Amino acid sequence: MRMQYQGALSKIGQFLRIVLIDDPLLKLLCAALAFLMWIYIDGELTSQKEYELALKPSDIARTDSLEIAATNTMPKFKVTVRGARRQIEFWPREGLRFKRKLLDNAHSGRNAVSVAVSDVEAESFTVVSVEPVDPDGAFVDFVSTATAIKNVRVRTRNSPRAEFLVGQPSSTPMRVRVKGAADDLALINEVWTEEVDLNGVEQAIHQDVPISEKMDLGDRIIKIQCDEKVHVTIPIDPVKATLVQTLDVWARVPPGLAMRVDPQTVQVEVVVEDRDVKEQGVLSKISLYVEWPSVWDKPKDAGTVLGPIPVQIKVSAPPRVQVRGLNNGPLPTVKVMGALAGGLQ
Repeated sequence: MRMQYQGALSKIGQFLRIVLIDDPLLKLLCAALAFLMWIYIDGELTSQKEYELALKPSDIARTDSLEIAATNTMPKFKVTVRGARRQIEFWPREGLRFKRKLLDNAHSGRNAVSVAVSDVEAESFTVVSVEPVDPDGAFVDFVSTATAIKNVRVRTRNSPRAEFLVGQPSSTPMRVRVKGAADDLALINEVWTEEVDLNGVEQAIHQDVPISEKMDLGDRIIKIQCDEKVHVTIPIDPVKATLVQTLDVWARVPPGLAMRVDPQTVQVEVVVEDRDVKEQGVLSKISLYVEWPSVWDKPKDAGTVLGPIPVQIKVSAPPRVQVRGLNNGPLPTVKVMGALAGGLQ
C-alpha cells in the first residue's frame, strides 16, 4: 500500500514538472500567443460606443411634496456600451434608457444625482461606464409643491363659419383644484382648459375638456397638474342685423265685414341673420296685420260702426326672422274701427 502511495506521488510530481518547469520558454510563448489571440478575437467581435443621454423628469421618482423646477435643465450623461460590433453600429439610441431612480434625501433646492452602471438599461448590450457630461456633476432642482383652487378659463382656437359668432364660453365646474410649485401657484388666479377647436362650426359646443398642464405667462412657463375635466359650453349664434322698417298694417276680417286701421303703417325692428339679409325679397315676406277683435260681435246693420279701440298688431315672417317694436320693445298697437262691408266710408 505504501509503495502504491509513493508511486502516485511520483507520477503527480512528474506531471507538475512537465507542466510548470520543463520547456519554460515554450510555455511562455504559448501563453503570450493565447493572450494576443484573446485580445484580437475580443476586439474583432465586440466594440464600444458612447452615447449622450439626458435624464427625463419621469426618470426621477420623488415625493408628492416636491416637483422639478420649471427652470431646471435636466442633466446629461455620457454612457458607454459594449456589444457585438456589427449590431452596435446600427443600434438605435431609443434602446438606451435610465431606470426610474429615487433620490436619497431629496429636498427643495439643488439635489445631486448619481447614476451608476446598474441604473442604465441597454437591452442586449453591456453598459461599461456612466459619467456626467458636466465636469461639475449632475444636479436636479426641486421646488415645494402645493394645491389650490383656481378659476377656469376656456381657451379656443380658430373661428366658426363667417355667418356665426362665438358667445361667452363657460365651464362646469367653474373652479378646480390644481397642484404645482407653491411659488408658481401664487402667481396665477386662473387656469386654462386645453384648446377647443371652433373651425367651421355652426352650432353650440358641449364637451368635456381637460385642464392644460402648461400656462404661458410670457416670461415663463408654469406647469400644473389637475385630475379633473370640466364640461365646456360655447354658444355659437348666427350673425344678426337689426333693421328699422316701415311696414303696412293689413286688416284680416271675416267675410262680410270691414275694418279701418289707424295708422296704416308703423315702424318696427326686424332682426334677421346676416346671411338672410342678402337673400332677395326676405323683407317683402314680412306681413303685419290685425284681426277682428274678439270682444266685437257682428254689427246689426250697415249703420253700426264699432270702435275705435286699440289692438296690438301681429306678424307673419319667414323662419329666422324676428319682428319687434322699436328699441327691442313689444309690437306696436293701432286703433281699429269695424262695420259691415261697405259701412265704413
